[in-house]
Amino acid sequence: MINLVGLKINYRSDIDGLRAIAVLAVVFFHAFPEMMPGGFIGVDIFFVISGFLISGILFQGLKTQNFSFSEFYARRIRRIFPALIIVLLSSYIFGWFVLLADEYSLLGKHIAAGAAFASNFFFWQEVGYFDVSADTKPLLHLWSLGIEEQFYLIWPFILWLAYRLRFNLLLTTVIIAIASFILNILTLTVSHNLLAGFYSPQTRFWELLLGAILVYLLQNNKSHLSQGWGGEKANNYASGSGLSLIILGLILIQPTYAFPGWWALLPTCGALLIIAAGPHAWINRIFLSNRWLVKLGLISYPLYLWHWAVLSFLVILNGEKAPWTHRMIALLVSFLLAIVTYLFIEKPIRFGKRGRKLGTILLLVFMAVLGIIGSNTYLRDGLGFRQVAKAFNQSFENRLQIKTACDPALNITIQGYCNPFDGINEASILLIGDSFAYALSPALQLLREQTGKKVTQIGKGSCPLLSGYGVNDCLKDGAHVNQVLASKDNIKTVVMAANYVFYAENADQAIWNEKNFAKDNFLVSLDNTINSHLQKNREVIIFLTIPHGIDPKSCVIRPFSLSKKTCIAPMRADIVAANLFLGEHLRMKFPAITIIDPSPSFCENGQCRASNGKGRTYYFDGWHINRFGAELLFNQYLANLKAIKKD
Repeated sequence: MINLVGLKINYRSDIDGLRAIAVLAVVFFHAFPEMMPGGFIGVDIFFVISGFLISGILFQGLKTQNFSFSEFYARRIRRIFPALIIVLLSSYIFGWFVLLADEYSLLGKHIAAGAAFASNFFFWQEVGYFDVSADTKPLLHLWSLGIEEQFYLIWPFILWLAYRLRFNLLLTTVIIAIASFILNILTLTVSHNLLAGFYSPQTRFWELLLGAILVYLLQNNKSHLSQGWGGEKANNYASGSGLSLIILGLILIQPTYAFPGWWALLPTCGALLIIAAGPHAWINRIFLSNRWLVKLGLISYPLYLWHWAVLSFLVILNGEKAPWTHRMIALLVSFLLAIVTYLFIEKPIRFGKRGRKLGTILLLVFMAVLGIIGSNTYLRDGLGFRQVAKAFNQSFENRLQIKTACDPALNITIQGYCNPFDGINEASILLIGDSFAYALSPALQLLREQTGKKVTQIGKGSCPLLSGYGVNDCLKDGAHVNQVLASKDNIKTVVMAANYVFYAENADQAIWNEKNFAKDNFLVSLDNTINSHLQKNREVIIFLTIPHGIDPKSCVIRPFSLSKKTCIAPMRADIVAANLFLGEHLRMKFPAITIIDPSPSFCENGQCRASNGKGRTYYFDGWHINRFGAELLFNQYLANLKAIKKD
């Protein structure tokens, strides 16, 4: 029995059944997104349920004048902390043995964010919820818990203040809910900030406040608490309509949609109608109150916490999306862990009679310690002394061991990659381009060491710094840099490199022509830039697109690894075709320049490799070569070029 506004009502088993529907939707979406693309709306159902239950406690306490902030938050701590602490601690311990340094550092950051209930803000600054990289973040799902806890922190004080100032609590709730919903719509449709709309508490609170509005109306019409809002027929219609809206949401809503937006009305209004219908509505009584569904609802919180962590570690260990059989086993493990967590950790702590005050304090201490441990791991770059990290540090962390400050002589302020080994006014060899050129910098360093020549580099991410190419800052910086270079007679050799396939139109095509490379006047800008260097009697060496698309971390055989990958993947057809077209174009137009196709260094017979097969990788991510990849290209192409060696 629970007490709302002094009136005892029967336990709503149908709400636990609704919890089960919500968690099943989320779990199967994460495990089999192709089968249930709209399953992520289960989180929105949880929001409505949480708003309904928590606001019921708050309205009751204020109306009976026995509300206690300390007791409210103590109950929240005993409800939320135990299972969360176990999942955070387990993730940290398991990650110790299987995660590389950068992965473990990120996990530490996410543990600290989870312990502070600020995960939504941290993930907001990283990547989208549905990005591929999201699969390898075991604590990504804590974003929703962060929003709920932020609601629990703010909402009691707003209601208490409104009550003390004698404001109408219903009107206050409605106004804030409307404001939050409007902000949600404006953020997505006017600002087009999809991440803010998804992760911001301000754009999500309206979902919890829908539950708050409903519980206020039910509490202030006592006959509706146990019977539902209307008569038997009306309640059945409401419950059926609510379930239909949720099913429509599961079918219609896609991860690519701007969400929550208007689409979130389907699951939230559906949940609202089901709760409003009361426990005696046919669907609530027969379907949602089914004992197995109710039992599942009781473990929904630990199941939500465990399932994504298990699935995410499965992706990490497998090196890619796991086979469906492995995912099914992962779900089974998640269910077992949830049951054990609920029975032996959550339930005893939450409902135990002894030592409640001490238990609450200890939970706070444990959570704070976890936050400190996570922060320490993040700040110490993932504790590289761990065995799994040490084994692969040399391969993965040797990116660029050179300074990245722009030469003052350039008089530019671009946020890019400038490596003034010798300065723009002294260097005879220049490397210029985007991040692909930046990844070649170790080769430039070798060139400097072996030939004694003065070298420098200018680069900018996602911008090849061509004269007349790009938009906004890329266009401006390209024009300025090339204007500066026009006056530098000391530069005798220019090495150009970029992810040229990226700058072409229809970048997923395997057939290229001049029109494909006409995006933002790219091909004309490339030709003009090469011409400007040739007119200065400079030797021009151009690297075509370096093969990419193989994640080197998939090569790692970690403890408990499920995959024996050999770091080999098919050569991307678009890179083959783009390099073929661009190479032929440049050879016809500029027969005097040196054109290097780096593909043979990494690919053979249509297969590309990310390592040498002896534990040394050539890439530090799925796009860019590391120091060893750059040294390989230097030894195979640059070391003996006459254009480089001659004085």
